[in-house]
Parts: sequence; structure tokens; C-alpha cells
Amino acid sequence: MSDHPPPNAYGRVVRAANCHGVTVVTFVVLAACTGPSPPVPAPTAGRSVDSSPGHPTTQASNRVFSHEQLQDALLTVADLPNGWRAAERKQEGPPSEDIRRQCSDLAEWSLRLRGAPEADFTRPDGTEVDESIWSFPEHEARKTLAGLSAAVAACKGAKTRARDGTFIDVRMILVPFPQIADEAFAYSATWTAYGISLGQQETAVVRRGGVLVSVSQDVTGAVSTALTEDIARRAVKKINEVLI
Repeated sequence: MSDHPPPNAYGRVVRAANCHGVTVVTFVVLAACTGPSPPVPAPTAGRSVDSSPGHPTTQASNRVFSHEQLQDALLTVADLPNGWRAAERKQEGPPSEDIRRQCSDLAEWSLRLRGAPEADFTRPDGTEVDESIWSFPEHEARKTLAGLSAAVAACKGAKTRARDGTFIDVRMILVPFPQIADEAFAYSATWTAYGISLGQQETAVVRRGGVLVSVSQDVTGAVSTALTEDIARRAVKKINEVLI
């Protein structure tokens, strides 16, 4: 297959960008632009990660919250700086066969964690922010965060295909992020097709007791880590106020 773009490549890339599917649950950037895939069994949890000091384990931290309680703990426009507005939730899709072959652990986590309460926001410059939230017993939350971090590190990147046949290169890398709440990790993901950038995403996953929250920033240019951190801190503050 030629590495040169075909006629109308730019239009195809734009359509691919609109489909790039790549945010199935905000922090798992490898959803499909293809048809449904058969279910994948839940993965074995990865090694646990020691939490940073600051919030000792308590009986409350092992409480598992309902979907409705988690929904109440999501950010709203009122919790954000001026200029943000609510956005329509992205349509979820299962990981493609390509992704399941190339990044199987991450694909399994994607399927396991689908359907979480989610909030989506956008601002006039086109920046999008998505938040998702989950609740586990604390030891399971630790294992889940550790497994996700390991799966991202193992994946690094993949090549997948949009519905129109456009090949999309996904590249992922773990990036430094402040250890807010009990523990956190973050990664950056970029998408290209025919050498044309489709966009960039930075995602932070934060644990507060048994609650996990992910915050993803999607832009067509360069992401702002300061923005990701600010939204993540606001999300943790809301969790502390509503749940903990």
C-alpha cells in the first residue's frame, strides 16, 4: 500500500477525525470506527500501586457508590471556569479488531469499564474535556489504576482503520502528572493519518479512596497539561464534597 495520500485525502482525514472513535471511556483512547466486536473477558488486575500519603484508608473509602451517586459527583458547567458549556456525549464503540490484536490488555480494560457516568464539555476554541467516574472497594480501585497504567505503558501505539478505510496511527506515552488525591497517572495520545495530525488527547486518571475519575482533554493542536490538572483537581474536590 502506498504511503502517499490518495485524492481527497484531506476530506477523508477530516471524516476519520470525526470518527476517530478513540475515546470509548475517556481515558481509553482506542475505540473502534468499525462494527461491534465480540465480548472480551475481564482482565486479571495488574499489580497494586502504593498510594501517596495524605488520605488514610477508612471504612468510608471502601464504600461502593451507586451509579446515581456517582452521577451527582460529576462536574457541571457551574464547577468550571467561564466559557465552558455542556457537550453531547460521545458515542461509545467497542475496541476494533486491530486494537484488540495490538493492545489487547488496554482493549480488555476498555470493555470492562464501559458505561460509567460521564460528563462532556467544550469551549469556543474547540477544546473538549470529558470526565468519567467509577467506584470500587479501595483495593480494587488500586488494582484497576495499576492495571490501566501498565496497559497504557505496554501499548505505546497502534494502527487502526476508519470506516472509510483510512489508516490512523495512534501513539501513546505516559507523561508526568502531579500525585493529586491518593495517586494518579497520565498519558498523552496523538492521531495521524497520511502524515496529517488529527488531534491530541491528554488523560489523567486519579484515585480518591475507592473512587476513580478520569479527565481527558481533546484538542486539534497541543494539549495544556495545566488545564488537565486544573480540571482533575476540580473533579477531586467535587468527589470530596459529594461522596467522601
